[in-house]
Amino acid sequence: AKRRPVQLDEVLTAAKAAEGDAGKLPGTHSSNPTPATGHPGQTGVLWFANIYPTRAFWLDFRQVFTHHNHEELIPKLLPPGVEVVHMVPREREGGAFVYFRAKPSFVLEIVRKMSEQDAENGQNKRPFAQNEDILAKVSKGVSKYLKQNPVHAFLCPFPVRAHRVLGTPYIEDLATRYPGSRVKVHLHSANAEVTEEQLYAMLRHYGELNDISVLPEKKGFLALFRHTAAAVAARNCLHRSRIRPDGEAQEASVVLRLEYEAFMQKRLRELASNNLRVVLPLVVLVLLSTTYFIWDPLRTFSVQLRLVECLSEGD
Repeated sequence: AKRRPVQLDEVLTAAKAAEGDAGKLPGTHSSNPTPATGHPGQTGVLWFANIYPTRAFWLDFRQVFTHHNHEELIPKLLPPGVEVVHMVPREREGGAFVYFRAKPSFVLEIVRKMSEQDAENGQNKRPFAQNEDILAKVSKGVSKYLKQNPVHAFLCPFPVRAHRVLGTPYIEDLATRYPGSRVKVHLHSANAEVTEEQLYAMLRHYGELNDISVLPEKKGFLALFRHTAAAVAARNCLHRSRIRPDGEAQEASVVLRLEYEAFMQKRLRELASNNLRVVLPLVVLVLLSTTYFIWDPLRTFSVQLRLVECLSEGD
């Protein structure tokens, strides 16, 4: 069935519900702040997950049929008045970065509608704030709306999710690096520390976690997500973002750098290269075993076939 575009009122209603549920991620702030309302519009970045089936290995051919999912689906998930500047599809990670812009007229319309909602609820009229982050409300609204109204892309088993990008995405095309459910969170700071509770509060926004462990020398954490899509969303939205430790000043912030843990194939390759004295005898043993299990039966079969031919000719 053809899907209708998302309406602005639906997004604002969902945004208000989202503010009551969680609000902004605790202790985090974007390294790419959104321009103020006095500028010609506001710009932002959203990560849409589950637009494509996540690529698990190089023979995964499902994305041949889903190459244009982002073009057909994402524009319908944004309210009218939000202009898509450009999209960066990440088929291997199952989603796409969407760079969008809200025109000044759209920002004023948001403020007007929010004032009307406040008046209906008996609250004071909302004053117009030049530095109000309208796109934060729109991002929360789109995210909450997709949770309340599940949307599935073609060949994707999980519903589409939207998250605001708080950091600077690392967009790479390394052929042997595949997304996984295990993410390393490296902390870059002179002396500030981040607790496990703070990290959990940040990462839980993107999906359920199975475990969080400390990396060697306490230089970060290893987060194990329940689903790969949640790990991909956390990595793409929080990479190079900043977090303020509890009790620290505004300037004392920690830069986060997220990366996937080494894929299983890379681990096996490293294991083989680091233990050659064990691996080489095993390889020789396997090659010799082929002589007994493969070539010897073939030799026996060929001899029997030759004997049958000779006996049939003698008769």
